[in-house]
Amino acid sequence: MKKDSQIISRTIIDYAHQKNIPVIAEFVHSDEIYNYIKSINADYAQSYYISPPRPIYPDQDINVSGCDHRHYVPEVLPVIQF
Repeated sequence: MKKDSQIISRTIIDYAHQKNIPVIAEFVHSDEIYNYIKSINADYAQSYYISPPRPIYPDQDINVSGCDHRHYVPEVLPVIQF
């Protein structure tokens, strides 16, 4: 991870915490970044590295086969808390 990226990440997280704002780190795509973000006290992390997108309504059986593409099945990336 580049030194500039580390400085920017740490500064943003420190500032947010001074304002009592929880921080969600996005684009956590490697062990190195995951461990760094965790070490500088990000509150949450989110990315394909952690989990692929999942349906917002997993209990509903939404059939989109044959649709006219005006339908949208919403998905989210799960967030983990450190």
